[in-house]
Amino acid sequence: MAEAATADRSATDGETSLKNRGATKAGDWIGEKRDGGSRKPVDGDGRPPAGGDGLKTSATGRKPEERSRKTKEEKRQEAEERNRISRATSSLREKLAATEERIAALETRQKEAEQILCEPEIYKEPERIKPLNQELKAIAAELEDLYYQWNDMTLRLEALEGSLRG
Repeated sequence: MAEAATADRSATDGETSLKNRGATKAGDWIGEKRDGGSRKPVDGDGRPPAGGDGLKTSATGRKPEERSRKTKEEKRQEAEERNRISRATSSLREKLAATEERIAALETRQKEAEQILCEPEIYKEPERIKPLNQELKAIAAELEDLYYQWNDMTLRLEALEGSLRG
């Protein structure tokens, strides 16, 4: 009767009884210690854990003894590769940065001119309106060209980096 009460109590606790499985989670640990560690770890349902033998694995799925560290030679080769790519793309990156700076300056000036045109006082001086509109038109045309150049350089840079890596 005591066994039945134990089985019922452990079943209500979310664990299977000793009678049904032969051991509880705590019993598995005790049994493992008693057997000198010969038992394999199990999940709560009595099956081995999903990882297999219970040894911890790294994020790459390798067991600790299978991991290999990068040698100095591998690290050196990777650094040389990064430097080679950097040298090959540096002039294009510089042109791209200059284009981005010019775009930013023109966009800033464009916003300033648009704000001036939004002010009611500007219309009291009609001679200022025409030059501002002409400037905005020139800025818009230059920005359009710069956007195309930026896009072209970005695509060339990506293609160059891809060809150098692969």
